[in-house]
Amino acid sequence: MGQSQPSSDLARIEEAIAAILAGADPKEVRAGLDLPPAVFEQYLATQRDIIAARHDSILALLQQRIAAAQRVAVEKYLAGDTIHKPFVEDRLFNRARRQARQVGFPPETAEDVTRLVLAKAREIQERTLNDIAARLSQLHGEILDAESAQPAEADIEIPSRVVRTGDQPLARETALIKEFRLTGLSHEYPDQQRAFLDWFETPPPLAAKGMLAGSRDNDLFLQALLGGDRCVVMASLVPTGPLHLGQGALINLLAHYQRLGAQVVLTFNDMETVTLRGQQRADAAAAMRDILRDCAALGLDVGAADVYAQSQRSAVAQLAYEVGAKLRVNIINSALGLRLSDSVSATFLPLIYVADILYPQRSLGGGRCRTQVVGGLEHDVYVRLARNLAESCGFSRPAGLYVRAAKSLTTYVDPRTNASVDVMHGALPQGAIFYRDDPAIIRRKVMTAVTGGRATVVEHRRLGGNPDPRVCSVSSLMALQAVPAPDEYAAIQQACRAGQLLCRDCKTDTADRLVEQLAAHRDRRAALAPETTQRIDEIVSGSTAPVAG
Repeated sequence: MGQSQPSSDLARIEEAIAAILAGADPKEVRAGLDLPPAVFEQYLATQRDIIAARHDSILALLQQRIAAAQRVAVEKYLAGDTIHKPFVEDRLFNRARRQARQVGFPPETAEDVTRLVLAKAREIQERTLNDIAARLSQLHGEILDAESAQPAEADIEIPSRVVRTGDQPLARETALIKEFRLTGLSHEYPDQQRAFLDWFETPPPLAAKGMLAGSRDNDLFLQALLGGDRCVVMASLVPTGPLHLGQGALINLLAHYQRLGAQVVLTFNDMETVTLRGQQRADAAAAMRDILRDCAALGLDVGAADVYAQSQRSAVAQLAYEVGAKLRVNIINSALGLRLSDSVSATFLPLIYVADILYPQRSLGGGRCRTQVVGGLEHDVYVRLARNLAESCGFSRPAGLYVRAAKSLTTYVDPRTNASVDVMHGALPQGAIFYRDDPAIIRRKVMTAVTGGRATVVEHRRLGGNPDPRVCSVSSLMALQAVPAPDEYAAIQQACRAGQLLCRDCKTDTADRLVEQLAAHRDRRAALAPETTQRIDEIVSGSTAPVAG
């Protein structure tokens, strides 16, 4: 009984404290407590013991708070443009000059040394930022889609490693489909591929041969298109040289959708080539004219399409300014992995690309409608940026349809990124087949192309080859151009896997087919109607008005 009374008194103090914390009048609560001072001293001693017992835990919590504060500081730092503000640098230069005079050292030399130190600091800072970005990408994995429950900006928070580091889409296609949360459309996704093909009475040959990598909201676009609604399908080309087979695949797909009733918008990214790559405007215009004639020979109705060079369309630049007002620099940097050493133009050009995607829905083009971007997987980052901004700008979210890139006939390392490039590109002529190539060049390129064959004939007969167009460049040529029929292409792939078809024979047959097909293409190009060539000249000169929907 002697021990129960103090325990009961302590419980009364606990109840009184709880009542005061709940809002009761402290004076009234204190007046109702008829307890000796020793009981209160006992209660305080008990609380001190609890605090002492948890002292280590409190210290650990403080350490965690300090670490969290440091991480927040890093996050704010990443969200900013740079810590090397101009006024900070001016103070450093002034201090260096002042101290140099005090010791009799030339102030100009001191400033030069300070600039070198700052340059090194920026280099270290940039490398650190890239390491942090790569680590975040590894930790968080996926780029969330705009339809997720996360805030809209979460769609583009994690850097796109395709754009940022130069990793190529062929080698990482499967991983990128998962990371970008796309609908896979290649043979690796038979159910999704079948659902896509079922939309068409006559499917695009590229789709039937598994040369579409993936899509975003493609079902909504096709539902509107086949339902008779106004729809726009768009693509962009870089006017640096002649058209190659990889780019021709995009044009063939545009022409297919055009025949289904979609309006085609084709953009030439001359602002990038002239501003950042130093190309002459006259050369860009000549390349644009040459490419458009090839497009017409491939079956694209250039007269019915809205075709423009970015530098010609001031409305696109105006829309880019409007888009830019809704984006922060850190979002662009996070999406594209821009470096601190990149030019200011490199931060504005992405806004032009996003404006290109949203522009067809301007009232001049017919107003809000379903649109779809056709391109490679690397274009998805711009599609996601456009999707995040579309509703706030009064537009419908664009869809995306991504064509598997053509496999380069040879391999090389990009000197800017030190990444192994595995796609056909105009910058590497020996790795690409151009529509203007003559027969001797075509045969030489094909016969020396990389394949998925084995090291020896015996081993190839026994184990079979790998005709995956992401591995074998000759198989890629077949899928893109040389073998139009999907069933025949599938049979050739099966013969390769079974070891029945040798690489030498496959290359010879592919070269023969390409020589014949590209000769027919050049004949169609030479026979273009005068009104078509006139229309192309008007487009290149910028003397035509935008085509209304």
